[in-house]
Amino acid sequence: MRGNNFDFLRLALALLVVRCHGALLGLHLPWVEDQYFLGGRSAVECFFVISGFLIFRSWELSPKLGRYAEKRARRILPAYVFVVLACAFGLSLLSELPARSYFASSEFYRYVGSNLVFLGFLQNSLPGVFTNSIVDYVNGPLWTIKIEVMFYVCVPVIAWLANRTHRVGLFVLVYALSLAWKLGFEYAYATTDRGTFELLAKQLPGQLCFFIAGGALHYYHDAFTQYRHRLFAVAVIVLVGHFTIGLALIYPAALAVAVIYFATCIPYLGNFAKFGDFSYGLYIYHYPILQIIAAIGLFAGTPWLAFTTGMILAIVASYLSWHLLERPMLPRSSHYVKSSETEKPAENEKSAMPLALNQNP
Repeated sequence: MRGNNFDFLRLALALLVVRCHGALLGLHLPWVEDQYFLGGRSAVECFFVISGFLIFRSWELSPKLGRYAEKRARRILPAYVFVVLACAFGLSLLSELPARSYFASSEFYRYVGSNLVFLGFLQNSLPGVFTNSIVDYVNGPLWTIKIEVMFYVCVPVIAWLANRTHRVGLFVLVYALSLAWKLGFEYAYATTDRGTFELLAKQLPGQLCFFIAGGALHYYHDAFTQYRHRLFAVAVIVLVGHFTIGLALIYPAALAVAVIYFATCIPYLGNFAKFGDFSYGLYIYHYPILQIIAAIGLFAGTPWLAFTTGMILAIVASYLSWHLLERPMLPRSSHYVKSSETEKPAENEKSAMPLALNQNP
């Protein structure tokens, strides 16, 4: 797959997520709510679609569990572990508690332990930190990393079943069960207002419909390419309909068609990974940076300036993370290493979230 636009998409989607979190600084931008396509939830769902398409493709190109796991670990863990530990220890300086009480608190150890095993929902906050913010979450976007890791675990199982059963039937079944989970718990939340139901709706089963839709487009990409323009036109109609009257049952499939069409069917927009893959760092660093700016009251009266400062700091952090933590862990065969050495990538095989953990086999 040459000259595709996955790098551009991932960076654009990461920026959409950052845009939505301007509310932490009192910056209320238009169309960031979930009922709009430019909302943060839609951006995350697009990441899940991209991940499904590319991770299934990666597995089929090199179906070896050891290498599969190693590639993802090399890409995700250095920056992820760093941001968890840096926040846990560094934010002690902003805690309302004295250092002795902070490091003696069970909340501190629950935060570190649960986040290092991708179970951050067990402890999202640190003791005495960000207590006056809109929410006291240290790093809200990390919940999606857990979902991505669980996707990666599912891929070898689903691919194995797909090669031994009726593939279309399997994908339709996974899609339908995922939607049933998602819509069922969303309805339960809407009728009871119990936050547990909302949390359950966002978990792995409820997100598989986006991931499996992306995976299906990998397996049937030739057919998709043949009818791409018609499928894209139908997808646009469905997406407009979903955000106006609600078409939840076919929304994930339509979103997958639109995302993969943009990534693989429109003209090549350029090598957006030429200077490094900053989308992952931008995604996992921006939230605590914005929270810190809000907590110390930097440019409190001018949210645009505060947000711009946070964006610049997040980009700098992403740049440093890429060159000091992430790239050194990647093999020379990695797409990201090749992209920074050539004007146009020869192979763009990766996942999303924006993790893109698999390198070229």
